[in-house]
Amino acid sequence: MIGWTPRYIVCELARAMTESSGEYAAHVVRVNPPPSPMTQRVLIEMRGHWDGYEPMESADFQPLID
Repeated sequence: MIGWTPRYIVCELARAMTESSGEYAAHVVRVNPPPSPMTQRVLIEMRGHWDGYEPMESADFQPLID
């Protein structure tokens, strides 16, 4: 993995990629020069389509109160 991604997005992305046979691609949008932190040096955009995958349906994304 390159750089930093919020933990809640990493879990969703990993689940989508393992549970579906969809297509995805990533490309570099920008490379930040020093003194940017190494974990924030490369901005990558990822796009994909995962058939049958419903994002953010885990308990982590449900309302705290009804």
